[in-house]
Amino acid sequence: MTSEAITKSAADLRCRPNLDDPGTAARLFTWATARARFPALAGGRFNMAIEAVDRQVEAGRGAEIALRFVAADDRVSELTYGELARRTHAFARTLGSLQVNSGATVASWLPAEPAYAQALLGTLEAGAVFCPLDPRSSPETLAARLAVAEARVLVTTRARYRDVVRHVQNRLPSLQWILLSDGRAEDEGGLVRALPARLQAAPTTAPDVVTGGQDVALLHFTRGTMGRAKAVLHVHEALVAHVWTARAALDLHPDDVFCCTLDPTSALGLAYGFLAPLTLGVVSIIDEVGAVASAGSGGRLYALLQNQRVTVLLTNPEVIDRLRSTDWRLPQHYDLRRMRFIVSVGGGLPPSAIAWSQAFLGTPIHNQWGQAETGAILLANLAATPVQPGCLGRPLPGVEAAIVRRTERGVEPLGAQAVEGELALRCGWPSMYRGFRGDPGRAEACLVDGWYLTGDRFRRDAAGDFWFVGRCPPGVKAPSVEPPTDRSPVPA
Repeated sequence: MTSEAITKSAADLRCRPNLDDPGTAARLFTWATARARFPALAGGRFNMAIEAVDRQVEAGRGAEIALRFVAADDRVSELTYGELARRTHAFARTLGSLQVNSGATVASWLPAEPAYAQALLGTLEAGAVFCPLDPRSSPETLAARLAVAEARVLVTTRARYRDVVRHVQNRLPSLQWILLSDGRAEDEGGLVRALPARLQAAPTTAPDVVTGGQDVALLHFTRGTMGRAKAVLHVHEALVAHVWTARAALDLHPDDVFCCTLDPTSALGLAYGFLAPLTLGVVSIIDEVGAVASAGSGGRLYALLQNQRVTVLLTNPEVIDRLRSTDWRLPQHYDLRRMRFIVSVGGGLPPSAIAWSQAFLGTPIHNQWGQAETGAILLANLAATPVQPGCLGRPLPGVEAAIVRRTERGVEPLGAQAVEGELALRCGWPSMYRGFRGDPGRAEACLVDGWYLTGDRFRRDAAGDFWFVGRCPPGVKAPSVEPPTDRSPVPA
């Protein structure tokens, strides 16, 4: 195996990349251009759910497939844009009937099934804040995060309520309602309400709720693997970045079939599994089992990719590692020829993983990077550029990045190449976090001299590509280095 760049011919790409000339795009692109795609922004009214669903129905796509869910038994269920709109409206109206007002937090502890999509979109349309919770949460973690989120509503299943939630609900004074996605009439009592009957009785027309681009829409908890988890806030206008980066970094085209194996409760999993493909009119495949489990089950994920005729896959290094370790030759038994583009978001992949993907999946894996705080992928190896194993690419058009060191006066961009330091991003992209609930001082500590300090260590090579080195330990600043001779800012 070598670390030489692996690239694909124009014939292999089978379609012209959305960013076939990245240099020109970097010079000409502005976020004003991306915002112009959404006329509602100019009028001061903007809502993620309306743009993702209602606008598609208005454009005549009501009968087209929006989301396709694959269950553990391989049973497939589909939601058209028209059905999704009706379900969204009914959920939003149900929240209204329970006096859940704009700005209230609705938490979801649901698996990746149609009820999750309904809760997500209905909450957004109602003007409330959607907070997805990790399905692997322990009772203590669940209670702590519901408390930090100040959740007024929790949507979950009967089994999860019975086994976990009912044991911690008395510790949550802000919680007013618990909605059971598969509840029955006999479940009702106290805080608990059975959701199906209420949805059936609710109007399926859009509620008269007005939100603006800067209203808070999403609250995501980070994993907390490098210290205390953060409750990250994003606004409705973040959709502008979701859509732009889905076209630029993921190279999504209208006729693609897209599969995102990222955790749907994560910031990037929600943005790219649901909001971006819906807004772009791209069919999105949702694996209800979970990607890591599917990757370790002897071909289930391969069968899903083959049977659903997936063309673009977004995954992460954990899934790639599981696929390779389970049976690295297994993909030879499946027809994956339609899959033209694979992205892994997270840490850099080794050369052996890229070569394996080229040999057995028929295409190299393009490493990319984003965080819960960025709300979107901001560093990317594009479809039109060669793949360098371990490299996370360059900033997307509209993003200014630099390697910096912290000083007593602020931050200093390091102009020399191959110098390690902290990755910093110039503030201003639409999906940038707008604060941390319960910890406002933490948000300000990450912002210095107009830069967002990511807490990730990178190096930048002579060609302008960024390479991930590791995380800065919690509570420790990125290590300083000797000042280079050239202290000019690193160009984006």
